[in-house]
Amino acid sequence: MLILASSSPRRQKLLRRITKDFEILPADIDEAARNGESPRDYVQRMSVEKAAVIQQKRPIDIVIAADTIVATKTEILGKPANRQAAKRMLSQYSESSHYVLTGVTLQFKKQIKTFVVGAKVHFYPMSEQEIEHYLDTNEWQDKAGAYAIQGAASLFIKGIEGDYLTIVGFPIAKIYHELPPFFEAESQYQASLDKKAAEQLEPTAYQVTRQAATERPFSGKYDQFNDEGIYVDPLSGEVLFSSTDKFDAGCGWPAFAKPVSDLRELTDSSHQMVRTEVKSLSSDAHLGHVFDDGPKALGGLRYCINSAALKFIPKDEMEDKGYGKYLSLFN
Repeated sequence: MLILASSSPRRQKLLRRITKDFEILPADIDEAARNGESPRDYVQRMSVEKAAVIQQKRPIDIVIAADTIVATKTEILGKPANRQAAKRMLSQYSESSHYVLTGVTLQFKKQIKTFVVGAKVHFYPMSEQEIEHYLDTNEWQDKAGAYAIQGAASLFIKGIEGDYLTIVGFPIAKIYHELPPFFEAESQYQASLDKKAAEQLEPTAYQVTRQAATERPFSGKYDQFNDEGIYVDPLSGEVLFSSTDKFDAGCGWPAFAKPVSDLRELTDSSHQMVRTEVKSLSSDAHLGHVFDDGPKALGGLRYCINSAALKFIPKDEMEDKGYGKYLSLFN
């Protein structure tokens, strides 16, 4: 699975030229520049740090992170804080040139590719009246360098040198040609997970977690099971659910009001239904589905999970088995 570490609609639109199968998960990092840091070093570091943050959250997915800045030879021109700051930037561009740099990092586990693509932008002269008219459009808001090349500011661009799409914020051709090794690494890793699951799991657990099978209702060992403890991924040991959030939904499968850890949610259109599938992040294991018909007092959700996708750790064994920090769930 591809993860785009950006909420930018432009980057999402461009990535769809490669694939429609990706998720959006913006990265929240400190974007302050370091003393003496060059624009190129800064934009590359931003993309690296964004990718690292998301890879930590989604350890078996390919992450694409990008950061775009407008800069002179020595100064980074970020997003203007207000109209006056935007006007100062635009005045600098008038009858002059500046640079747009986009740093990109692709990461899958420890495999990392990072690069910076740049372009030089030349502006026509801009009168104060023209600048004020442009500012009235509010396009400058939340834009690095106070403009977007595909917007109203295009009237003032005399020409560019370099990759046009790096100015838009996503050099998609370069990304397209750098992605194949990451797709191959992901495929090999998924094959290794399948092999590990086949060796370590019971047949039903393998069919459920790796082939998205569903166990028969009322047949799973945790359906009518009320001991205190946590439920973990049997392959990775990732903590998934707690008995404190378990309730009897009468559906024939274990039901939980919420997970302990983040889960991946995917649209499942199988069996002539549209449902929301839930999978573990650490092993990509199919767990079950989540529905919005749970008890309102517990949040209104019902995580309907296959027993075969879970391993139970009793509360009194959690400390010895390395899950001591989760004992606070029972306070």
